[in-house]
Amino acid sequence: MASAAAQKKTARHHTTETQWRHSEFVPPPAHKPRRGSRRASLPDVAAQATTGVDSIPAISFAQADGASSLPSGTDFNPIRLPEDEALFAPAADRRGEWKWSLLSGLMLAVLLAQGAFLFRQSLSMRYPVLRPYFVELCRQFECIMPLPREAEQLKLEFSELNFVPGHSNLIQMTATLRNLAQYEQDLPLLELTLTDDNKRVIAKRVFKPAEYLAPGEKQRTSLLPADELHAFLQLDQGEAQATDFSLFWFYN
Repeated sequence: MASAAAQKKTARHHTTETQWRHSEFVPPPAHKPRRGSRRASLPDVAAQATTGVDSIPAISFAQADGASSLPSGTDFNPIRLPEDEALFAPAADRRGEWKWSLLSGLMLAVLLAQGAFLFRQSLSMRYPVLRPYFVELCRQFECIMPLPREAEQLKLEFSELNFVPGHSNLIQMTATLRNLAQYEQDLPLLELTLTDDNKRVIAKRVFKPAEYLAPGEKQRTSLLPADELHAFLQLDQGEAQATDFSLFWFYN
């Protein structure tokens, strides 16, 4: 009896499962609105699901790409951005810009020329090749173009003080001065100081180039770059007895 009861229970379960499987494929009844109702009828979803893929309308790409998808007679007003206005704006007339560029270039050239003429001395020291041009300009415009005077660029190479034989009151001084600058310089002044054994100053005097230049260099008017000059002096010290001396080269 237990076996018969188990078989009966199994058969009942099988029957229920079969009925459920058949019932899930049964489409729901179509909705029919009642007479006089204003509510729209719902689409038959089950009918559309069982119709198949072939019933889906195809999308036309020609309509998506072209403007023919718009209804005839419809006004098309695109949105214009500021960037679009600048892109489609007419090109500006630049025919007169070269005149302003030329005028600006001329004004800049005049300003540079004035600055160069104002600082002609410094420029000629930094670029010695420019000095002849500045000299020529000053000759035409009646300006001065003096030689540089940089005493720091002068170096005393040699100096000596001796008594003239047979003349106890005469002394002679010889010296060599070199220009270390890379540009031409004016001739400096020479200050000679005589001292005794006690380092007391017994005589001092300033000499001009025409006075201290050696006999072979009396026509010299300047000191060329890396050039040297020779000084020669003969002095009568009288009763003074100078035993030492010092030289000082300078500009006014």
